[in-house]
Amino acid sequence: MNRITDTAIFVSIVFLPIFLPVSIIALLISFGCILKEKGCPLFFIKNKFLVIAILVTIFSVLLSTLFAIDRTRSSLALLGFLLFPLVLFTTSNFEKEKVIKALIIGGLVVSIYAVFQWIFDFYPKTHFEIFGKIPVSISGTAIGLQKTNAIPRFLVMVFPLSIALFYSLKDFSWRFLIAALLMFGILALIPTKPLGGMITFILLIFLALFLKNWKFGLAFFVVLLIPLLIRPDILMKLIEGLTSYTRLKVSVDTWTKFVIPMLKKNPITGCGIGCYTHASRIFGGDFRYMHNHPHSLYFYSLAETGIIGFLSFFYLIFTSLYFSFKRREKDILLLGASFAIMGVLIEGLITSFIEYLPIGMVFWLVLGIVVSDFKK
Repeated sequence: MNRITDTAIFVSIVFLPIFLPVSIIALLISFGCILKEKGCPLFFIKNKFLVIAILVTIFSVLLSTLFAIDRTRSSLALLGFLLFPLVLFTTSNFEKEKVIKALIIGGLVVSIYAVFQWIFDFYPKTHFEIFGKIPVSISGTAIGLQKTNAIPRFLVMVFPLSIALFYSLKDFSWRFLIAALLMFGILALIPTKPLGGMITFILLIFLALFLKNWKFGLAFFVVLLIPLLIRPDILMKLIEGLTSYTRLKVSVDTWTKFVIPMLKKNPITGCGIGCYTHASRIFGGDFRYMHNHPHSLYFYSLAETGIIGFLSFFYLIFTSLYFSFKRREKDILLLGASFAIMGVLIEGLITSFIEYLPIGMVFWLVLGIVVSDFKK
């Protein structure tokens, strides 16, 4: 690739968590340059399973839009969704190491600014938004400044990639930047009190220890279980005390009394991408359902894209996870990518966040890192 394309991709990734409009412009420029130089990036992926997964996922979203309960709303959401495969294609044409370095720079800026906001209680009401609804929202000047829960969801993906790069590099300056990201990132997590993030980070640490030495992993797990054996109610008290998370019952009620009945009405294609909020007010009645999203990545995918979209999307995710984990000994960066994907799957059990453009684009960037290992 020429210098312009490389620079555009790098700028797109750096500004992804900082200022999304700049990131999108750079993304479109880089994708246009790749099309001009090489043709369609999809044709250069040599793993047929990943190619099928990508194509089927895109097709299922198009199908969901076609049969949406509100086609206008869904068509607008489709424009946002199309940025996701563009991120995957451009990232797969870039060196994995450079992708992660760019993400580290953007993540460090966001984490430092988030800590600055926390210390000085500085929350400017800057808000840039297009059309106003998920997934066509472009919110805030940086991830987490308007939506505090975005910080842990972002770092769940960035931390594993950063740690993997730390071990693969010998350069002191980049190791220092990674250490700074980890430090400021952890500080930025404190005021958000993230339930999903806490559970996810603990489980990822357990998996890492278990892979390194199963005895260490087992010991870590036993240490976590001891307080629960002594006081079975300590877990809920700890969760409520640390996170003020009191809406778990509302989430479960939403899944069982709204999402599942609504899915029965549209089992194949769902209510349409971008239509969850609209559908929830049609089918929800006066029950206290969660009208913005159901706090579950799995139920959100089912509700919006139906069975076809759900199966195709998670086929893409698990295919990427399988190949990245399988090839982890060849490249430690792929191990970082697999842990980032696992982090999303774990946190997705109790929250939904891929529909937010910045977070979703970072996730598809991670998938692009995996795909880049299968380029011709």
